Amino acid sequence: MRDHPAVQFPRGSGPGEDVLTDFGVSRPAFVGRLREIMMNNPPVGLDDVDVARLLAACS
Repeated sequence: MRDHPAVQFPRGSGPGEDVLTDFGVSRPAFVGRLREIMMNNPPVGLDDVDVARLLAACS
């Protein structure tokens, strides 16, 4: 994920410890699962642009 703020992600990505604390998994595991979900079965309500932005943030 991005390490600096962007228009789509104003908070930046935050430290990896925040992901572990908030979600109980390592940052790489969280990002990998998010990419898997976005690629295979994106949530209803997200259009292609939203999905592309999320995937870009994971790279």
